[in-house]
Amino acid sequence: MDENFIHFENVRKDYKAGEVTVTALHDVSFSIGRAEICVIVGESGAGKTTLLNILGGMDSLSEGRVTVDGVDISAFDKKQLTAYRRTDVGFVFQFYNLIPNLTALENVEIAAQLSKDSLDPATVLEQVGIPGAVNGGMMDKAANLVPVVEKMLPKLDSILTSVNALLADPALAASLHNVETITSNLTVSTRELNTLMAGLNKQVPGMIGKANGVLDNTNRLTANLASLDVQGTLNKVNQTLESAHQFTEKLNSNQGSLGLLMNDTKLYDNLTSTMSHADSLVIDLKAHPKRYVHFSVFGRKDK
Repeated sequence: MDENFIHFENVRKDYKAGEVTVTALHDVSFSIGRAEICVIVGESGAGKTTLLNILGGMDSLSEGRVTVDGVDISAFDKKQLTAYRRTDVGFVFQFYNLIPNLTALENVEIAAQLSKDSLDPATVLEQVGIPGAVNGGMMDKAANLVPVVEKMLPKLDSILTSVNALLADPALAASLHNVETITSNLTVSTRELNTLMAGLNKQVPGMIGKANGVLDNTNRLTANLASLDVQGTLNKVNQTLESAHQFTEKLNSNQGSLGLLMNDTKLYDNLTSTMSHADSLVIDLKAHPKRYVHFSVFGRKDK
């Protein structure tokens, strides 16, 4: 025999308020043993009443499974739930749910008429401290609570009406839709950011390798520049400039042939005159060759 009498397995309960879905219970799982006294505590709106209503067969669940004494009550239809409430479970309501114009005894007698094997109503009332001889439509201790409950009900009804109006407000539904949209966009952005970071993680090693190669080339270039004989090179350049300077001075002086040629105008004029005479001689030679050369087969011939 299973020591655990009650099992809740991943129970979920959702309520519809217009276009808005309110989750009263989410993935609830627990077990209660036989003859075990269990207290359910929690802040307002935590789902305590919803849980008890499901366990008492007065409400159905959206997901999950509930078993009592090995029987899956979450699979019951309405008729089976009615029988379960009548014969297998006792439920004390938060607001009693008594009929105001009946005595305490008469309220209990109504419940006894629905049970196949009920206890004596008067005896039961005496056992819980409520006298059975209640008359005049009064319910003694229970009746004293009815006015208080009646005063609370309008306030509770007003609160529930305001809550329902708030849940049915299109603005709230739009806000929830916007929140879902923003959450979805954040999810997409996070996914894209993760993809970008993954791409960067793949590219960074290659970029670092290329940077290292550039630094190596720079180091080699620096080493080559450091190894150059800069002073020797400058000395050679200075020697070349000095030689060019000396050559220029020789050209400008009257000491050498080139200097005389470039600086003595008489020499230039004589050279020009000589070239002119030579040119005239060549022209005359071409025009009168016999003046200068004469050949004869028979020897010299006098003019």
